[in-house]
Amino acid sequence: MKIDHINIVVTDIKKSEKFYVEVLNLVKSKEMHLNAPWMKELTGFKQPNAKCIFLETSSQNCRIELLEYISPKTKKNNSYLSYSLNTEGIRHIAFEIDDIFKIYYNAIQYGVEFISKPILVPLNIIPEGKALCYMKAPDGVILELAQYGKELYND
Repeated sequence: MKIDHINIVVTDIKKSEKFYVEVLNLVKSKEMHLNAPWMKELTGFKQPNAKCIFLETSSQNCRIELLEYISPKTKKNNSYLSYSLNTEGIRHIAFEIDDIFKIYYNAIQYGVEFISKPILVPLNIIPEGKALCYMKAPDGVILELAQYGKELYND
């Protein structure tokens, strides 16, 4: 078994696309409208209509599907807990990256808010070494950036 994709319902698909492409360097592989009869059967909505964008990692081992409902319109999550790390349900998506500090500083220049700066996990927890941080993506999604390697501890 493998994970096929992660679906993120968004309020502004172009804003979210820009974030995932410019900050995380994901690559858009497909863009489409979903409004066929099968969508009605799948969702139970009377006249479903949605914009959809597929984004791929460079290794193509994980696909993110952004989905903005036009009809019925995407509902804004007004919960103040949306970025809270201890709320039940899916809390974050983790991306393994090659240079955490490069993406961290680029994202700050982009205006991204972080929950934490990159931190080193003790080697007795992750013997191969790991640096990670949490960032706030659009629409209440928490992302973890993770870089592995003992060379991170050589400073």
